[in-house]
Amino acid sequence: MTGRAETTPEERLARLKGLLTGTRGTRAAQALRSSGAGNVLIGALLHAADRLRAGHQATDLEQKLLAVLRTKVPDAEIREWGRVYREAVNQLGENVAVVPRALSTRPVASGYSFSDLRSGWGPVVAETMARKNARVVSREILAAGAPVEDADFIAALLDNGGLGAVGFDRPRGTLNGGSAASEQMAGEAEGPAEDAQTESDGRAVYREFRAKLELENFYVHREVGDQGGGRDEIYWLASSGSDLANPHTGRESSGP
Repeated sequence: MTGRAETTPEERLARLKGLLTGTRGTRAAQALRSSGAGNVLIGALLHAADRLRAGHQATDLEQKLLAVLRTKVPDAEIREWGRVYREAVNQLGENVAVVPRALSTRPVASGYSFSDLRSGWGPVVAETMARKNARVVSREILAAGAPVEDADFIAALLDNGGLGAVGFDRPRGTLNGGSAASEQMAGEAEGPAEDAQTESDGRAVYREFRAKLELENFYVHREVGDQGGGRDEIYWLASSGSDLANPHTGRESSGP
């Protein structure tokens, strides 16, 4: 990152060892240790590094994770990450820090694929939604002026190294979201959409259209001052999704 001194491979391996053994005392490390099942991709990456070290063929998910790591770290060091991880597992077993049991108990010969990730996602969602630094916000309530945060949410952010997540629930009337009752109520109140057709199975199908978003400005609800002198580093994300297809698109940027 800009403005930060480069670390050596030895320093990175020492930090990884401290993270896995639970001796690294930074707030970020403490937050990771409390995440449990939510660290599944960290565990999958370290498992992939261990499998690379052992000469196994990477799974589809492992290939993606290793490709990201390879943009900054050479294969020789990635294998060392795998060695440090395996040593921690041999020493601590399923109690190795920051790695979910589903990964720490998996033999090195057994890869971890996208299929495994999907089938094991339930505990990740349940654990995340039970945390006080995770919040799902209703669009309708937000539009009415209700706050996104409360004192408990902010306190949970501080307890988790400043990390948290806020997401939107599905609006009423979407094809795959919301309860059946709310969708029925929305349909009765609004009637069929003019741009929708109905398939033989009763499913609404909407005409394709193009939309262009031009983001001009933003409002700061709570100043952080993380750039010094009262300035904030602003991050924004615009994305789109469909009830009719799997692909999602998005764009992320940042600025002072």
